[in-house]
Amino acid sequence: MRYVKILEENRQGRDIVIGDLHGAVTALENLLKANDFNEEVDRVICVGDLMDRGERSVDAINLLDNSWFFSVMGNHEELMIQAMYSTIDKLNWHKNGGEWAEELSTETLVPLFEKISKLPYLTNPRNSPSRIY
Repeated sequence: MRYVKILEENRQGRDIVIGDLHGAVTALENLLKANDFNEEVDRVICVGDLMDRGERSVDAINLLDNSWFFSVMGNHEELMIQAMYSTIDKLNWHKNGGEWAEELSTETLVPLFEKISKLPYLTNPRNSPSRIY
């Protein structure tokens, strides 16, 4: 079964859509602060690539724990999942920015993998509201 997440229209706050965060959580925090982000009514929707290359990849993945943060699967999330199953894929992921994970214990990595593996893909079926799959 495919995971489906339908976001209701945000009538009380703003939806802020961001691309390729790549671990730049400090920059996101600064952006949200500069724009008076209110986590009670505003939402952040990321189009994938939460981690890799930036200095705060773990924090970027952990943003998924917030009720105001949403993301879909990007190619860097797919690289991370593939790395779980293959040494060759692990080398490819590390070559593309996943080297931050080398320093982490299995106990730290497993919950991150679990969060990433639950991310939906983005699609917008014809004649339907925007949906995150």
